[in-house]
Amino acid sequence: HTAITAAFFIGILVFHASCINGSLINIIYRLVSYTYGPLLGLFAFGLFTPLKTRSAAIPAIAFTSPVLCGLLDLLAPRWGYTFGYELLLLNGLFVFIGLWMLRRNEKKKKKKEQETITKQKNRATQGSISKKLFIFTQSFVKQP
Repeated sequence: HTAITAAFFIGILVFHASCINGSLINIIYRLVSYTYGPLLGLFAFGLFTPLKTRSAAIPAIAFTSPVLCGLLDLLAPRWGYTFGYELLLLNGLFVFIGLWMLRRNEKKKKKKEQETITKQKNRATQGSISKKLFIFTQSFVKQP
């Protein structure tokens, strides 16, 4: 119990020292915008598009987006701009665009499947035609 109390007290002191000019709600929301941005992008992509993505790329996109937003947040004051709550939307937008760019091309896959099915049907049809022709010619041959 004492260790948890001490850890909590140290956490409060660190927080108080780090946020001299910001309120607790603003700081929490800024931190949450980095973590919930990818969730927002994933949710929007799944809700608004019927597209499928490469599953292996999803964690990379979800990790890269907050890093990119962090870099933009650090560099934006050089351009005379500071990010606020819009960082959440920007983070979600980066994830949405990343998922859209790495979507699977279902049309090519379906086209290959159709070509394979057509080839298989042609092979099966060729075999059955030769069998039918053999049976037809055998009907003209006199049986002893």
